[in-house]
Amino acid sequence: MRRSVIIFEFALRRFLSRLVTWTGKQRGNMNLTPPHYRDAFDLRKTALRAKGPLAADDPLTLAHLRHHYLDAPAHLPYNLRESTDLVYARYKTMYPSWAFINHILQDFYGESPAGFFVEAGALDGEFLSNTLMLERRLGWSGLLVEAEEESYRSLRGKNRRAWSSCACLGARPYPYATVLTTFRNQGQEASWAGRGAARLEENPAEGGEGPGYKTFQKVQCFPPLSFLLAVNASFIHFFSLDVEGAEMDILKTFPFDRVTVDVWVIEHVRPNATPSVSPSSGGFFFFFFFFAFCKLVSWYEDPAFISFMDSKGYYLFDVFCHPIPDYVFVRRESEVFRRLSLPPRLWRRQGVCAQKSMWDLNASYSPLLHRDPRHWPQIEYREGAGGGGGGGGV
Repeated sequence: MRRSVIIFEFALRRFLSRLVTWTGKQRGNMNLTPPHYRDAFDLRKTALRAKGPLAADDPLTLAHLRHHYLDAPAHLPYNLRESTDLVYARYKTMYPSWAFINHILQDFYGESPAGFFVEAGALDGEFLSNTLMLERRLGWSGLLVEAEEESYRSLRGKNRRAWSSCACLGARPYPYATVLTTFRNQGQEASWAGRGAARLEENPAEGGEGPGYKTFQKVQCFPPLSFLLAVNASFIHFFSLDVEGAEMDILKTFPFDRVTVDVWVIEHVRPNATPSVSPSSGGFFFFFFFFAFCKLVSWYEDPAFISFMDSKGYYLFDVFCHPIPDYVFVRRESEVFRRLSLPPRLWRRQGVCAQKSMWDLNASYSPLLHRDPRHWPQIEYREGAGGGGGGGGV
């Protein structure tokens, strides 16, 4: 019996020893990659991720944008409010800047084939839209970008015939998340003034005032190139850029070498355009005299901004001369520019507003008041048209 016990113990020890050795070998050969990641596991992609943010044209960026932030054009009848809503019926006369842009677009494209547009800052796709006319009357398609969630829900309900995205047009060459400051009146619903004033701010809690109290939304931003690659667009006939202050930063990262844009309409306020003076300071009286008496509307133009667009190959066609100006630029190698019949010495100019009447806050839109007389009533350039002596120079 004793001998049998000894033999059993020896056999058990040998078995346990081999079991431990086998388990160790198996553990050394174990695949530690989680099962649901094994097929997609790629060391090359991991190395790229380790270098920093995703590139604007990275396939993963485009796949993420298309899957989560891009909606296809609608095929249902339009669901617009202009025929029943007084606010929508009146905006075309209440806002002369909209009429100014719409009038120019009809001059440029009224007899042209359908093109492709981009509108960044699209609101609800109807109110103050710079592209709805092109889509409805001229059969254009395009892309609408609106980061404010409430406005975007309304936009989707309009059944626009364009791609749309509830994301922001980014000012960096890679995707990123940021905070959008929006404004509300009493109650939860935002007025159109509040929606239109939504803006990106570096320090939202310390940003400027607006129409109502502040609310904040986290938004996803993509570079312009990502949006355009996602919808397979490399030629844009008309680009409307109105994003409440981020325009210049977006343009600085815009891929002008990869994307062609024929016509830009850009809302841009010159940095420090409104001096900060108090009624008790001596500067207040100069400020009052300057605006109330002189009203030199050319003061609103930003020479540095115009020079930047000039360096990218654009001609300053016109400016809505206002404390919040809208600039119209035409690519010098475009068909629209060819139709302007400009002498080469005038391909580069500033001082458009100096040729116009004084800005009047209460004025309704009038081509005589708001259009550059050298490009109206015909868009072909007319030498010596208009008053004033400071504009139109090389």
